[in-house]
Amino acid sequence: DARDIVAGRTELAVAGVVLAVLALLATVASPARATLWMEALMLGGALLLAVAQLASSWLFSQGPVGGIVWSICSGSGIFLGYVPIGAMFYDRLIGALRYPATAVFMINVSDSAGCKRI
Repeated sequence: DARDIVAGRTELAVAGVVLAVLALLATVASPARATLWMEALMLGGALLLAVAQLASSWLFSQGPVGGIVWSICSGSGIFLGYVPIGAMFYDRLIGALRYPATAVFMINVSDSAGCKRI
């Protein structure tokens, strides 16, 4: 189906964007500096998502932005805001605080905070 192919291509582009950004973050040596960069990245991801959502109603209806561009911007915003906090952020935060710990507990707390159990 053509819709599956388009969805696959947009998600592949989103994965490429997120992986490239996270690879660049891995090159930052200082845990404190990397933590600040990740906080900026997560804020930037939220802003990108907000702009993509606002643009969808106006620019998409006007025609200059197509569904594929909107989908890539939205997906990148969602994943740039979520993926770094999963492991890299807590690991670098613990390194910046110089406190002997592991990131496993905070990763589980973060993941379960979005999970609603009935």
